[in-house]
Amino acid sequence: MNRNIINILLAGVTGAAMVSCGENTWNDHFLDGFEGGVNYEKAVSGSYTLTPDDYKAISDLMAAKASTDAEKAEAKAIATNCYFNKYGAFPASVALPPFLASAAFPYYLGSNGSQVDISYAEASQMPAELTALAGAEQYKVTAEDYQNAWGSDEDYIAAFAPMASASNKLPGILKTAFPDAEEGTYAVVSYNESASNPIFGSVDGADAFEEGIYYMVADGNMGAGALAENKSYGYFPQVEMTVNNDVVSTDPVNAYTFEKTSGGFYLKDSYGRYVYMSGTFNSFNLSATVPADGGVWTVSVASNGLATITNTTVEKWIQYASNYSSWGCYNYETGSLPKLYKAAATRSAISTRSVVGTPVTESLNALYYYNGSKWSVADGASVLNPSDYTAMGADENKLSDPEIYIPLYLKNKFIYAQAGDQQYVVYNSNKADLFVYNGSEWNLNNNGLEDVVGRFTKKDNAWSFTKYIGKATFTLFNEDQLILDRSYLFVYGNICATPLDKSSSYGYLAVGSVQVSGNSIVLPSDANAFSFVTTATVDGVEYKVPEGKFLIVDSNDRYNYYDGSHASMQVKDAPDIVDGAIDPGFCWSATLNESGSWVFESNYGEGNVRWLVYSISYNNFAIYSTITEKDFYPSLYLMDE
Repeated sequence: MNRNIINILLAGVTGAAMVSCGENTWNDHFLDGFEGGVNYEKAVSGSYTLTPDDYKAISDLMAAKASTDAEKAEAKAIATNCYFNKYGAFPASVALPPFLASAAFPYYLGSNGSQVDISYAEASQMPAELTALAGAEQYKVTAEDYQNAWGSDEDYIAAFAPMASASNKLPGILKTAFPDAEEGTYAVVSYNESASNPIFGSVDGADAFEEGIYYMVADGNMGAGALAENKSYGYFPQVEMTVNNDVVSTDPVNAYTFEKTSGGFYLKDSYGRYVYMSGTFNSFNLSATVPADGGVWTVSVASNGLATITNTTVEKWIQYASNYSSWGCYNYETGSLPKLYKAAATRSAISTRSVVGTPVTESLNALYYYNGSKWSVADGASVLNPSDYTAMGADENKLSDPEIYIPLYLKNKFIYAQAGDQQYVVYNSNKADLFVYNGSEWNLNNNGLEDVVGRFTKKDNAWSFTKYIGKATFTLFNEDQLILDRSYLFVYGNICATPLDKSSSYGYLAVGSVQVSGNSIVLPSDANAFSFVTTATVDGVEYKVPEGKFLIVDSNDRYNYYDGSHASMQVKDAPDIVDGAIDPGFCWSATLNESGSWVFESNYGEGNVRWLVYSISYNNFAIYSTITEKDFYPSLYLMDE
C-alpha cells in the first residue's frame, strides 16, 4: 500500500491515504458533482513514497518514450531495480513528471502551485573519487626521507616519531617525490612510526651532555628569554640574541642552568627558580623549591647541534614557536629545536652520534590528497594498515572478502557514525570502494545509491522537479560565466558564508562548516545557499537588473546589498527602486579569477566600489573597499538541480 501524508488545501477536506485505480477515483471519494478532466481550483501539498508498483508504472511510461535499445533497457531497469539512474536517460526529474500527471498518482488533478515531496531511490554514476583512488600513487618512505626528516644522516631512525611526525614531514616528502602531481591526485604512503621519541647519544657517555649554564637559541638568533620575576608560569618570551663564533651576546638574565639529578637534570632560570611542567598546559611553571613532580628534564643533542630537552613527566620537549613568538613545551612537532650555548664558552654543546634508545615502531599506511598546491591527509577516506589485514586473517596484505570485513572495520573505527555518512576505503594497494552507513551497518555502495526526497511542483499545468529535501549537493563552479537564477555557496577552505539571521537587517556574514569531497559539498539543506537572480517584483511591478548584473537573494528570500558606506552586508525583503530602476547597491557583478575564486563587486557609483571577501582576521564574510593579505575572494559551489 502507498504510504502518503496528504495535506489538501481545500475547505472541509482532510488528509487521507489513497490508492487510485482510475481518473475519477479521487473524485468518487472526495468531490461531489466532479466531472472528469477538470483540474482542481485549489493547490494541494503533501508527501508520497513510491511503491514497487509505481516503479513498474513509471518503467512502462519510459519504455514508451525510449527510442534506442539502450534506453529501452534503462527503462526496464527502473521496474527491476526500483530506483532511478540520476545520470542516465531517465532520471527522476524526467521519469516522474509523466507519472505525476497520470491517474495512478493521487495528486494528479492538483492545480498549478501544487507541491509534493516524493520519496524514491536514486543511484548516481560511480563517484570520480573511486577512479582517482584506484589510480592512487604508491610511495614507500625511504631511508633518505627519514634522514631528511630527522635532519641528520647519523642521528635518525627509520621511522617517524612525535618530534619528527608523519603529519609534519609527509607533505614535503610527497611534494618532492611527485613534483608534477596534478590537482585531485591521491597517494598511498607506507611508512614506519613510533609512539615515543628515540634517544640519541653516546653509547659510552664520553661526549654526553654536561650540566652547566646555557643559552637556548633557535633559528639562528631567537633566544629563550626569562619570565618576569613576579610571574610563576607562562611561555618563555622570544628574545633576539647575537651569536658570533659560537659566542652569545645577550642579557645574562636569559641564561638557564642545567643541574644534574637522578634521571636527568633540573632546569633553573637566572632567578634560581625551578622550571617544571604541570597538567596539560604547554606553558612552563616556576618554583623556588624543587617541585614534587614534573621538574626533571633529559637533554639529547644531535650531530647538527639541535637539542631535544624533554620533560620526563609529561614527555613534552622545548621548542621555539615562531607563530606565537614564544617558547613552549609540546608533545608534537610545532616549532624549532634550540641549540645550547654555554655561558662564557666558545663552543656550543658537543654533538652526539650513536642511537642508544630505539623505540618500537609500527608499519602504517596513509592516504594523502593533492589540492593543486599542497598534500594533506585525504578527507572522508581510509586505507587499511598492515595490522588491519592481520586482524582480518589476510595474508600478504591482500583481502579476499572486503564486503564482509570492511563493514566491520568501519563499524569499529567510526563508532559514532550517523545514518548517511559515507567513507571511501582503499585496500589491496589500488582497490577502492565506497561504503555508506544506514544507521545500523555499513554497506558497499559504489553507484551512490541512496533514498532521497525530491520536491515536485506544478506550474503551467506541468509537474517538474524543484529541489531535494533533506539534502543539497553543491559542485565546484569555475566556468567563465555565472549561471543565473541558480543557487550557490560562497566557500573558503572548509567554511561557507551563512545568511544573516531573520531578526537582523544588517551584519557580517557568519560562517558554517563544510566538507569538500573531491569537488562536491553535501549539506542537509540549501539553508546556506544564495541565489543569483536577474529580476525582482516590487509592489506588483517586475524590475530587471542591468545587463551583466544580478541580485543576491539568501535562503530567507531577502536581498543582500551594499548601502554605500558600511562593510557589513545589508538585507531587505525587496530591493529599493530609485527613478524607476533597482538601486545600484543591490546590483552585483562577478568575475572568475585565474586561481578559481570569484570577485563579487558592488559598484555604488562615483568610485564607491566594494568586494565580497572572507576575512581570516574576523572569521566572517564582509564587503571591503581595500583587500589585504588576510582577505580572500570566495570559491563558488553550484547547487545541483
